[in-house]
Amino acid sequence: MLPMKLEHFMQEPVIIDLDEDQTIDHAAKAIKQGKRGSALLVKKEKLVGIITEQDILYKVVAEGLDPAKTKITDIMTPNPQTLSGNATAIEALKTMQNKGFRRIPVMKDNTIVGIISLTELYAAFKESLERDLEEQTAYVMGSGYSK
Repeated sequence: MLPMKLEHFMQEPVIIDLDEDQTIDHAAKAIKQGKRGSALLVKKEKLVGIITEQDILYKVVAEGLDPAKTKITDIMTPNPQTLSGNATAIEALKTMQNKGFRRIPVMKDNTIVGIISLTELYAAFKESLERDLEEQTAYVMGSGYSK
């Protein structure tokens, strides 16, 4: 299995330029439009938080709060942990498992370059395992030998 770098399969994130008065309905619409499960929150081009669809579901909807009145800053996760684009998929998976995350922003020189989720990690591992299996099968079955 290859030490897959995150930069090869991370996704482009939904980014919201955070205003203190923005409400959850704004975040939900941005997440839906971007077809992602989260949005990264920036202020003056600096990552200040993350909000996920689970945050909206559990902290707003399930609590009976009004998405049009609840502020993003009330439920976001401030100062989220990040990884470098040079980090490997294994490092990302270990971090997610140890911290209970499903998504992690990817940074390079204090700039957001992407986001990685469990979905992308699973797809990358599946592809790598399938490739390894094909190579091993070819070797065992003899097609990997030359005459």
